[in-house]
Amino acid sequence: MIHEHGKRALMVLFCGLLGVTSVASADSDKARCSTATLKGTYSSAVQGAISTGPDSFAPDAYAGFVTYDGLGNIWLRKTSSIDGVWNARGSSGTYTIGNDCVGLATYPGSSKFQYFVSPDGKTLNFVKVASYVGGQFVDSPDRLSSTAIRVSKKALVQPPPI
Repeated sequence: MIHEHGKRALMVLFCGLLGVTSVASADSDKARCSTATLKGTYSSAVQGAISTGPDSFAPDAYAGFVTYDGLGNIWLRKTSSIDGVWNARGSSGTYTIGNDCVGLATYPGSSKFQYFVSPDGKTLNFVKVASYVGGQFVDSPDRLSSTAIRVSKKALVQPPPI
């Protein structure tokens, strides 16, 4: 029979082995991501604030679906409320995901978002990093971020007609 000290030592050893296995597994996951990691339709709800001038912000919230084709194309459908004014719209853009699971989504003429993607592609966290102002992208003072969760491996949002 193992004494209490022996049980504790075995538990510490077991937990240590689990930690080593987790670290090794996490290291092997680093190179798993690519633009193809995001494929299907994701749902998100965003709450934050957009800049309306120096040190001035208006509440912004939106919910919607985003479809990724695994090749770098995005189609978005959302309903938003900016300072209490409702708007439903769709747009399209492009994205890239590096092997470190960090990426960038660009909506031409609108905004850019930094992505942090799970290696299995089921979730992503994002934050707005740039706004389109005066014909170019500039660092965004907006305070928008959220998490998106894959709800379907199929396209629920279709590309806009050409």
